[in-house]
Amino acid sequence: MIILKKNKFLVISIMALIVISFIDINLTYKSFENTWEQLKVMLYIVPPIFLLIGLFDVWIPRETIIKLMGANSGVKGMTLAFLLGAFSAGPTIAAFPLAMIMIKKGAKYSNVVFFLMVWSSLKLPIVFFQITTIGL
Repeated sequence: MIILKKNKFLVISIMALIVISFIDINLTYKSFENTWEQLKVMLYIVPPIFLLIGLFDVWIPRETIIKLMGANSGVKGMTLAFLLGAFSAGPTIAAFPLAMIMIKKGAKYSNVVFFLMVWSSLKLPIVFFQITTIGL
């Protein structure tokens, strides 16, 4: 019973899928295809993200983060947060573990929040890609 309470969304989804199977089996097949495609996308995205986050955690010392983005970093910290966020090329979900490590290593909270905001809104590599494919 505890397992059912913990996985309430999964149980509801499976029950809905069973009901849909009785209504239209093609929708069931389509849902399995969509689930498989989403799973493949996540398997392409998540492992490299965690690898990079692990390397960031190990390679960049706490003192460097404190100096560049800590409480006394001022404009330098905001500029670095802007550049890190602006030149990102991954989904926003990848920014949260990185932000957690930044906070753990002593980055100022406002710099981390600014980094998350820029990461989720600016995405310069994507803008450049769109300009080359769609045009200015």
